[in-house]
Amino acid sequence: MKKRLLLIYSIIPLFLGYFVAANLTKNSQHTSSEATSFVQRNIIANDKLMLSINGSIFSVSQKNETKLISSQNEIDPVFINGSIITVLRNTNYSSIQKFESNGVYQNTLLSGDADSIDSMDWFTDPSVNRTNSRIAYVSDKDKSQTGIPDNALYVLNPSTGKSTQIENPYPYSGGIANPTWNPDKNNSNDILYDYYEYDPNTLQPYSVLHLYSNQTGLVTTLTTEKQNAFQASFSPDGKQIVFLGRNDDSTLVNLYLANYSNGQLQNARIISKGDFAYPTFSSNPSFIYMLESTGNQSYDLYSSQIKGNSLINLNQITQNAMLDGNSFFDVSF
Repeated sequence: MKKRLLLIYSIIPLFLGYFVAANLTKNSQHTSSEATSFVQRNIIANDKLMLSINGSIFSVSQKNETKLISSQNEIDPVFINGSIITVLRNTNYSSIQKFESNGVYQNTLLSGDADSIDSMDWFTDPSVNRTNSRIAYVSDKDKSQTGIPDNALYVLNPSTGKSTQIENPYPYSGGIANPTWNPDKNNSNDILYDYYEYDPNTLQPYSVLHLYSNQTGLVTTLTTEKQNAFQASFSPDGKQIVFLGRNDDSTLVNLYLANYSNGQLQNARIISKGDFAYPTFSSNPSFIYMLESTGNQSYDLYSSQIKGNSLINLNQITQNAMLDGNSFFDVSF
C-alpha cells in the first residue's frame, strides 16, 4: 500500500509526488544520524514502514530500524518483489529507479533526463499492484505530442519495459496524482487516483477520485466536486477507502471513511478534520497512518485508530522530522 501528501492547492499534483511522509521517535529514543527518532511502539504490529527522510530511505517496524539508501535525492519509496522502487528527484526532471533490498542500485526503469530542459520529463508517484507485476505512475512524458504539460496516468510492465497510458489529464489542471491499486484479489488491477479539473462556471480547481477498472477498461468518478477529494487509500481487503477532502480552501481538510463495493463508494462520512495528509490503512483495518502538520509547512507521521465514525488515539511515530514535499512513506503488510 502506498500514500503521499498535500500542500499548496494552487500548485497541485505536478509537485504532489514531492510531498510528504515520515519519520520519528522511538520508545527507546533511538536517534539516527539525521537527528530523526522513531516511536516504534506506535507502529502497528506486522506493519513495516518505508520512509523518505531528507532524501534517504529508511525501513522501520515495531522491532527494527534500518537505513536502506543513503542519498539526498531519493523519494517515493515502494517495495516490489523484495526490491525497492524510488523516484530520483532533480531540479528539472525525475526518474524512477530500482534498488536491491540492501540499497544497492540496480537500474533506472524510467528516465526523465534529456539533453535539454525542454525535453526533460517528470516520472513520479510509483505504486505497485498486489502481484508485483505492474507499476502505476504519473508523468508528463507525452507533453510534446499532446501539448498538455500535466501528468497523465500510466502503467509499466517492468518485465518488458512497456508502458500503457490509462488516462489523459484535464488540460492545464495540474494533472493526475497518487495512483493506488485495489488489494482485493478479484479486482487487483483496478487503480484509484486523484483527477484534477476546473469548474467550467467558476474556473476554480478541484479534484475527484477516479477509478480505472482493468476488467472493463472504463473510468468511473467516485466522488463529487463538493467533496473535493484526494489522497485515497484502500483497506487491506479492498472493502473500505479513506480519503481527504478540501474544506473551503481552509488549511484543515476533512478525513472521510467510506465503504467500497462493485466500483462504488457508499456511506462516505467525515471521521475527523485537521491539517492531515496521505491517510493510509494499516494491515489492521481498524488503524490508519497519516501525516499531521507541526507548523511551518512541516509534518510528522502518526498512527490512529478508527472507532465507529471517529478517529481516536493519535499516536506520534516521528518527531522533529520536518517532513515536507521531499518526504514519503509506504506501508507493507
